[in-house]
Amino acid sequence: MFIMTFDGASRYSVPRDQQPTDITIDGAGDLVVVGNTVFAGGNFTSLPGGESARFIAKWDGADWSGVGGGMDDPVRALAVFDDGLGGGPALYAGGVSVDPQGIGRPIVARFDGATWTEPVEITKTFEDFRSDYDWKVLATGPSHAIQLTHGPQRGRLVVPVWLSLGT
Repeated sequence: MFIMTFDGASRYSVPRDQQPTDITIDGAGDLVVVGNTVFAGGNFTSLPGGESARFIAKWDGADWSGVGGGMDDPVRALAVFDDGLGGGPALYAGGVSVDPQGIGRPIVARFDGATWTEPVEITKTFEDFRSDYDWKVLATGPSHAIQLTHGPQRGRLVVPVWLSLGT
């Protein structure tokens, strides 16, 4: 990953010693901007200088740092969403947690600015579609989620998922 900044008129390269050379945001990762902070999710566990990041990091314009102790599995989708729980918009991360039997379960967790909630499995949300599309594999991402801002579904969080027949 190569990071540049933009001040509205010009682009500036982040200094080479601050580039995340040991971070790999794989094809299933995501980026989201909150204010002046860039959050990066993907398949990485450390930052330049060796700081732990555990699949999610933030860039404040000067330095990389971990986010709330990180996640247990790679982050595939990020979204900023006002869930109405108070405190305004919160950062959400989606991914796939693999159980001891090797079965992946799509999960979503909320970051309150200090810590992550326990990830919630969202597979049951998609059971209603099984009669129309008999999926065998379900995963969040790739790409990022959005919050609808207009219309009768205003406020709803839309998260991309990948479904497969497994054939």
